[in-house]
Amino acid sequence: MRVLARALAAALALGAAAQTTARAADVKFGALFPFSGQLALLGEESARGVEIAVDEINAAGGVQGRFAGVSSSFAFLTPFLGYEPNAVTLTLARNDLDFAAVAHTRNQRAAAGAVQAGAVGSTLYDAVATLSAPQARAAFAGMAGDAHAGLASTAFATAGLSREAVLDRLR
Repeated sequence: MRVLARALAAALALGAAAQTTARAADVKFGALFPFSGQLALLGEESARGVEIAVDEINAAGGVQGRFAGVSSSFAFLTPFLGYEPNAVTLTLARNDLDFAAVAHTRNQRAAAGAVQAGAVGSTLYDAVATLSAPQARAAFAGMAGDAHAGLASTAFATAGLSREAVLDRLR
């Protein structure tokens, strides 16, 4: 399984010796998020989430033991936790779900296949890999051009109605 180069890596460091002191150890939490480009909003919101999590963990006395699990809304990435003596690492790895699996139309599947052909490291591929299934479907619909065909049909139908209204008025 390929690990995304931009995978989020989170490290929680706790000293075992610090647990024996009267004062609870602070939790140190590091994460990598995008703060520029098209994914900047995701990075800002994720960073706020980390800040809230750190405050809650520190208020509860730090991390003791193991997390019950990890989950995400990413359709194409699977989160894994790794444990070391003084750290917990969160890794997002590309799962086996094809981009086209979330598409509904033939055009969306074609767009999804084109994006997936770009592979890890491609800007478009990396952006789609971090989406949920509904978000990816909407992105593929936008890339497929389905809306353009619908817009053209609507414009012709509306023009026909306007023409008929004018002709009816003249009769």
